[in-house]
Amino acid sequence: MAVNRRTPYGIPVDSRPISIHHRTMRQPLQRLYYGWFVLAAVCGINFANNATAIGVLTVFIIPFTEEFGWTRTQISAVTSVGAVLGAIAAPFTGRLTDKFGARLPLTAGGVIIVLASFGLATMQSLQTFAIAFGAARLADQACIQSPSPPAIAKWFQRYRGRAMAGLFFASSAGGVVLPLVVQIVITAWHWRAAWVILSVIMLCMGMIPCAWLVRRQPEDFGWPLDGVGPRLPAVEDQTVAGKARRHATAKEVPPWRLGEALTSRAFWLLLGAVFLFGVASTGVALHLVPYLVQRGIAPTASVGVVSSGFLTSALAAM
Repeated sequence: MAVNRRTPYGIPVDSRPISIHHRTMRQPLQRLYYGWFVLAAVCGINFANNATAIGVLTVFIIPFTEEFGWTRTQISAVTSVGAVLGAIAAPFTGRLTDKFGARLPLTAGGVIIVLASFGLATMQSLQTFAIAFGAARLADQACIQSPSPPAIAKWFQRYRGRAMAGLFFASSAGGVVLPLVVQIVITAWHWRAAWVILSVIMLCMGMIPCAWLVRRQPEDFGWPLDGVGPRLPAVEDQTVAGKARRHATAKEVPPWRLGEALTSRAFWLLLGAVFLFGVASTGVALHLVPYLVQRGIAPTASVGVVSSGFLTSALAAM
């Protein structure tokens, strides 16, 4: 007589041997939650996005000044214009992310950075540098940094903290690795080859995975948040009842509206702190490697100082 037992998922089965077909039908219950694939893709593009970071551009300043005779003021002006354009565009890509998901802005940002990096590899004038790097900085801030946290938050609640930590770790890890890669390529070949390498890294680690894997939210496919709970009917409607049902199912706190955030003192304090930190750190980081080289430190060791700063950030994120 067969004895009933239960699987770890609480499904009663009997103890009789089951067929290979039967095992295959049960396998989807054990597959990895799709949110981790989304996290991996977003982490990949944030790793590769360090191609636009000031910590990488500082490695190029000495080769630029030696070949083109550009002043540091001219190079700084280009980075400032790109940052301003990115700040202006960020609210629009934020609304786009809220409405349609992060896949479109992330993929578009990856495309822009790939093309801009190839443009930087072939540039011959300050105007070309301004257009290419300005576009890369715009894509960095508006299309990648802005949509990345919401893309992760929509897929995780119970593990949101560790998912965000993984995102910040990947971004800092890119700051550790890519400056060293750039310096090695510049020493072995040429600074133009370094931009080609950065473009290929963004293409393979950022643009393609985001276009392939990133999706808006699990409820659109009937998947429970965090992969915990029964499978739900796919949610397509954006009615008030539909949104209320999703919030009740996910046990989420309803998000703040824009007007509520703008009237919050905490919002402005956080915004001010992030702004001041960005201004201070960018100004120092851009000229760090040239300064250290002028002080007699070897270029590779100077780049190692930049990477060590990102390394501490990566460790702190974990």
